[in-house]
Amino acid sequence: MNMQKKIVIINQHSGNYGDEAAGTAAMEQLRVHFPSANFRVVYNTQHLVNDPEVPTFGLGVTHYTSGKPTPADFFVLLASYILSLDICKKWLSLYSQKLLEVIADADVIFVAPGGANIGIYHDWRYLIRILLAIRMRKRPIFFLNTLGPSGDWRFDLVSMWLLRRSKVFVRERASELQLAKRGVSSSLGVDVAFSLPSIGRESCSQELVLIVSELGRFFRKHRGFDQLRFENEICDGLLEEPSIEGRVIRLLPNSYGDLGEMPYLRHFREVLLKKLQGKCSVLVDEPYSTYRGYEERIARAALVVSMRYHGVVLAALHGVPYVSISYENKMCEVAQYTGCRNSNIRISEWQAAKFASVLRYVVRNSASIRAELEARKGFLAELARLPSAYAWLLHERK
Repeated sequence: MNMQKKIVIINQHSGNYGDEAAGTAAMEQLRVHFPSANFRVVYNTQHLVNDPEVPTFGLGVTHYTSGKPTPADFFVLLASYILSLDICKKWLSLYSQKLLEVIADADVIFVAPGGANIGIYHDWRYLIRILLAIRMRKRPIFFLNTLGPSGDWRFDLVSMWLLRRSKVFVRERASELQLAKRGVSSSLGVDVAFSLPSIGRESCSQELVLIVSELGRFFRKHRGFDQLRFENEICDGLLEEPSIEGRVIRLLPNSYGDLGEMPYLRHFREVLLKKLQGKCSVLVDEPYSTYRGYEERIARAALVVSMRYHGVVLAALHGVPYVSISYENKMCEVAQYTGCRNSNIRISEWQAAKFASVLRYVVRNSASIRAELEARKGFLAELARLPSAYAWLLHERK
């Protein structure tokens, strides 16, 4: 069979290393099954006017990083079911007209791996891009996403209608159950980044990697989060762990570009230095050229404390004991399916004493945690490949 295909990936996120890692994992899987394919990647330009391209996607990829659908595009697409698409498409924005051209001759459409844009993030532009694909009689394949209700009945009505016309792979049991209640069938896997190759730990360090975030800045549901209290209690928890003394604590940026975090990380370094009173060195990494710099720091750490999702995923992938400070269910589920339930703290239950207790547990049980993560690596990688294997099998049988 001729495996030369035109593959379109819509709603790719960029601006943070976790999304780069997940997108690259998906791309590498697809290159295995479709080695001669032509790839077109349409970015979910929401916060940025022009999203940065994911630099690790390689050759043979056309990137569409600028522009957004308009609210009016949604109503035009609804009208096209009453009239016809040929009549209505001239009323679409120039962006959506171009996207229809990109989608028209695609052999396979994927929705890039990502968070709850269909769900608590309530992202209408994200939804419109998928609606454009379905209006062109395509059946998008969701590449292991977080999906669920948003709380807005209008958004949920449209999103569930779209999902019933898609092949849906999810990375959370909670997503699978929520969709099933609404009549949407889905297949359960794990985060796509678990299919990335391992980085050798021959030169691993004794560093504690700390990945922190201004939750109120990035996540609407955490707008009232007490960041100052959190900073102080992280320090208090570290001070209660004797093995931390003399170690290097390294702060990693998770986002870059317009979403960059460097001013906050430098601020937090000063907080740590003041509270820890010379017990540890504290370093801040500058932004990396690709997610691989971020991944390598995590892979070679002795311990990772992360309040960002892919900080936990990449630590588990590389067998590094971690403390997960979970701002959403997806982090709790990673802790569950990697065999590290006791390494997770929900941000809603955050207390300095709780953090100190979990940190102590992880430090004392590092060897058994590493062994458990190593034992699960193979089947997690297989579960992370479900969407690409499905796409290959589907097109082999045509």
